[in-house]
Amino acid sequence: MSIKLKMTMVITLAFTVFFILLAILVTTLMSQTTEENYRMRIDERVQVFEKLLEDKYKQLVETAILASGNAESSTKLFEIAKVHDVEYIILCNERGEVVKIIKAALVDDSSFENECREIAREAFTRGELRRGFLVGSWVYMFASYPVYYHGDFVGYVATVEILSPSELERIRELVGVDVLEFLREKRERRGEISSYYEVRSASGETVGYFRLAFVNAIHPLVTKSFYTGLVISAFITFAAILITSTAIDRNVTRRVEILGNFMRNIKERGYYTGERIFLTGDDEIRVLADSINEALEEIERREKELRRVSENLRVVNRILRHDVLNDLTVIRGFAELGHCEGCKMCERIVTRVDQAVDAIERLKNVEEALRETELSGFRVSEVIDEVMSKFDVEWELKGDGVVLADSGIFSVFENLVSNAIRHGGTERIEFEVRDEGEWVVVEVADYGKGIPPQIRDRIFEEGFSTSGTGLGLYIVKKLVEKYGGEIQVSENEPRGAVFTIKLKKAEGEL
Repeated sequence: MSIKLKMTMVITLAFTVFFILLAILVTTLMSQTTEENYRMRIDERVQVFEKLLEDKYKQLVETAILASGNAESSTKLFEIAKVHDVEYIILCNERGEVVKIIKAALVDDSSFENECREIAREAFTRGELRRGFLVGSWVYMFASYPVYYHGDFVGYVATVEILSPSELERIRELVGVDVLEFLREKRERRGEISSYYEVRSASGETVGYFRLAFVNAIHPLVTKSFYTGLVISAFITFAAILITSTAIDRNVTRRVEILGNFMRNIKERGYYTGERIFLTGDDEIRVLADSINEALEEIERREKELRRVSENLRVVNRILRHDVLNDLTVIRGFAELGHCEGCKMCERIVTRVDQAVDAIERLKNVEEALRETELSGFRVSEVIDEVMSKFDVEWELKGDGVVLADSGIFSVFENLVSNAIRHGGTERIEFEVRDEGEWVVVEVADYGKGIPPQIRDRIFEEGFSTSGTGLGLYIVKKLVEKYGGEIQVSENEPRGAVFTIKLKKAEGEL
């Protein structure tokens, strides 16, 4: 996953979390504010409701007092009820019995007729004004006043208002609440902000409650404005993400990409002397680029020094090899002459000289392995033919391929064959070449005494040997690694060892 994608994802996640938290916070604040607002408003609405009921009581009381002075005339009582908008006037005798019921026009009395006596008993009074509520099929609100004739108590008049569901709905609209209902007991409803008005009888007993409530919902206009704001905020957030991503792309990821391409090119094609990377800015990426340039300068300096030392060593090595080989040639010549004349030690001298010459040749191979050269294509069959022409042993080749190497490839197979003959004692060597896509695999199998398992992992180490200089297989490994390949050793069946070399295929053969 690219750094641009990662950073974009992080920024998107951060903006999203911020947006969600902001929405939750705003919603919570709006809800809390709405609830607090409703609680303040419900208290105000209860006061309005109390005043409205008090006005109704006042109207009932005034009508009752007026009706008590005109109790003998039904016509006048009807006119009084109609003018004062009172639904019922009940005329009772001194024993509390209903004598007459006066009702206003268009009043449904289907339930009132059955509960009229209960209202009369509750409204009974002899000398003072009485008022209160009575709960039956409906909620009844009444006021009563005594009637005297020539100083004698002859009965009382009760004025009645029915608080039916339709009347409560009308009052609810006047008061300005969402809910107005009568309950026998207090009962809260979820999602509503409530307040209660206690309903008492004429004797002061609590007979129920009027519940006034607001539904705890945000006003539609506020909700619409809120969601509109959320949508706008979402677009702004999205635009901010795009702008930030673009800024990151220009200021961060593109420079990181330039830096990555620079290092990738060095890896793929090699480093050119004087090559540097130049980036703008004054942040950590610029510091990293400057550090890479400083490292390249140090590499160039050390590389120049190493080339100078290596060249000096090669010159010294060539001089030493030339002079030593010349001296050894002279010594060998004298030793051979001495051997012909019966010198018993001369044969050993010749053997030792040959070993010294072989050691010098191996040093030449070490130099070849460590020296940087340009690689090119070598056909494996041609290399093996030339190498095996130097050895008197039976051999067989299967397959062929072209590998990427230099002249040191000859030393690779020469050392393997020499090692198999000299230390393994093999009389036969088999070569098998396989094409495996971008690679060429060469197996070199001998039928000698093999390599013991306990030392198989160490044979490629520098200086490790059961006999000799210990440089042969070390040189082989270094050369193969120089070509970008790898080498492994395993046991051969029925005996001997198998060296498996994996080399890059030359480009023209892909």
